[in-house]
Formats: sequence, structure tokens, C-alpha cells
Amino acid sequence: PAVTSTTIKYELNGNVNKASIKIYNLLGSVIKEVKLNNTSGTITISTADLEQGVYFYSITANDKTIATRKLVVTH
Repeated sequence: PAVTSTTIKYELNGNVNKASIKIYNLLGSVIKEVKLNNTSGTITISTADLEQGVYFYSITANDKTIATRKLVVTH
């Protein structure tokens, strides 16, 4: 579970024009979006501003979802 931040490791294959990580609540609304500037690496996202609960994050590249994972936030 994430308390104040979470670190996500990603690797995008192929020619990527735009990529981002989007965090969704359980209703499917986008809560936060972080643009990715590199095709691979790790990024730390603050969860301090999120309410305690369960979220999902998706890694998207060229408007296609690459992966979706669960994110649990506890304070």
C-alpha cells in the first residue's frame, strides 16, 4: 500500500509519440494523470493528495492501454 507516494516502473516498446500514467477511482473517473517523457524508467507519484482507498492506474501509449494495475492508498 502507498502512504505518501508510489513508484511505478515502466517500459514502452516501439515508437511512442505520447505516453502517460492515469490514476482512476473505482467509478472510473481520472483522478490524476502524469505524462511520461521516456520510453522506460521509474516514476514516483505522490499519493498524499488522494483519499485512502483503492484506485487503479493505467499506462497508456499512443492512446492505447498497455497495462492496468491496482493501487491501494493508506494514510
